Amino acid sequence: MQGANLRCTVHVGMTDEKLPRLCDLSFSESQVNESEFCELCRRIGVSLLLNPGLEHDEQWAQARSLGYGNRANLVIFPYNTPAQTLTCLWADGIYDGIPWTPLFPRRRKR
Repeated sequence: MQGANLRCTVHVGMTDEKLPRLCDLSFSESQVNESEFCELCRRIGVSLLLNPGLEHDEQWAQARSLGYGNRANLVIFPYNTPAQTLTCLWADGIYDGIPWTPLFPRRRKR
């Protein structure tokens, strides 16, 4: 907005480096292999991003398979899920021939 003369104050509660991420989780008490789980999340993310109609290529999907920037953030807001959040948490589509319903669907831009 040109000429709005807005004065703003930004309050940062947590810097990007401190946001929780998939790689920060501790799996030591479980039977889950961390690298296998991360790879599964990556495969699911790629599959969801390559769904027909989205018209993206493999390289584009690989670069975003764990969320935009591949940051694998674990951040959800009440009004929406950031695109940097782990893709399999917010994207819908088809994985391994089965419809994928995300836990925290991301609202699309209009």
